[in-house]
Amino acid sequence: YSGVDACRAYRFATFAYDRNLKTALANGLQGTEEGQYAQYWLNTIHPSFNNAKQYYALGFLLDNPNLPAKSFSDLPHYYYASGYGWWNSRSSWNNDATSVSFMATRNAAGHMHEDVNAFQIFKGSSAGDNPDGWLVTDIQPFHKGTKSNSQSHNTIIVGGRSQDISIRDSQEARTLAFEAEDGIFTYSRGEAAPRYYDNWGVNTPGVYDGKNKHKALKTFLRDIIHILPGYVIVYDRVTPVDGYNPSIENYFHFRNQPQSTGLNNAQGDPIQFKTGVSGKSTVFVTSLLPSSVNNNIEEDEYRSNTCPSCYTGTFRIRQADELTSGKATTHFLNIFDVSGPNTNSTVPYKLVNTLSDSIVGAHIQNPSKNIITMFSTKADTIETDGSVNETKGTLSYSYDDLNKTVDHYIFNVPVNTNYKKTVSKSGGQITVQLVPNAGSDVRSSANGVLRFTTQS
Repeated sequence: YSGVDACRAYRFATFAYDRNLKTALANGLQGTEEGQYAQYWLNTIHPSFNNAKQYYALGFLLDNPNLPAKSFSDLPHYYYASGYGWWNSRSSWNNDATSVSFMATRNAAGHMHEDVNAFQIFKGSSAGDNPDGWLVTDIQPFHKGTKSNSQSHNTIIVGGRSQDISIRDSQEARTLAFEAEDGIFTYSRGEAAPRYYDNWGVNTPGVYDGKNKHKALKTFLRDIIHILPGYVIVYDRVTPVDGYNPSIENYFHFRNQPQSTGLNNAQGDPIQFKTGVSGKSTVFVTSLLPSSVNNNIEEDEYRSNTCPSCYTGTFRIRQADELTSGKATTHFLNIFDVSGPNTNSTVPYKLVNTLSDSIVGAHIQNPSKNIITMFSTKADTIETDGSVNETKGTLSYSYDDLNKTVDHYIFNVPVNTNYKKTVSKSGGQITVQLVPNAGSDVRSSANGVLRFTTQS
């Protein structure tokens, strides 16, 4: 299973034949770097197996404790499996690290969950088998049944429907971009629209995929960036097919019930929540878009033939735009601030005032160093020439002048392009203007990411 929510806890004992096969495969790890990390895991994190655990393929290492080990601290802070569009990003290899996973793939197989464009946030030991560490996740680690539908993951629900993975190879559902700098940030952009259908064809007027199903969405683009150690910014834009006006809901699941911090929008609805695990971690969730967001706190339900309406003891934020009717595209911008226990408050966040409609973003007003993250608002994935859509032309935005050093991250711009950068101050605001091909102050990466720092 390739999904981001693959459980790391031990589940099954294997038959003797399978154990012999796994042990033979594991013996191949000897003399490899992977085997050294496995030995380190056994020596320092899980030095003994009990019950079914002795059947794990790494049993040969238990019988050879003197084989060389290599510390996790030698590993980079991120790993990207490009074939499956899956990545993990860690703030460190310490036991209190923040870990983020994301998946956007065209592949589908038996037992796969309906969770394209879903993510998880974990804080705790690298062993990963203590469910108390899961902060923002699907509901699976916390109840006895495995829930595979989209409603049980951190992704979008369209017209009350989950994703459909019956089409095994959807060429359009995939990771569009990935970029990381070790120890600094990890970023990707996923497209999941081809996984959404109005199966009965009642509401959608038209677009078939060849299997008698109506497509529900033109695009579901999700940009996600983990800025180490603990900021996770998630920007979504969802565009239904022409003539279809379904409900668009964003689901985030938590181990414990989120509580409002009292920060509300103009409609009086709460836009910031705090939750976490007592004595272990804290997470603040702040919703900057849509401006008319409605966040509903609900206990997760678990339905089965034997229990039609049972509750898991976990909670979710079910997020919707109160004014979504008639909008061509629904935008969500959420910031997750993950920290240690007993954290009473987070830093201020503001929606960045753009001087055009082509980009939107957030100003994280961290007292030591401010952060600006900007994303393309363009909702189409593929342009007529087949290239991935991007924000072209001059970019301009302004933000509060707090006399701080600011790290800027701008995504979805033309690749390998030079920009002339102008920074001006007026009336308590700083304005940044970036003109392409007019100078070489800054240059975008091969993945369309533009980064620079402005001084106080």
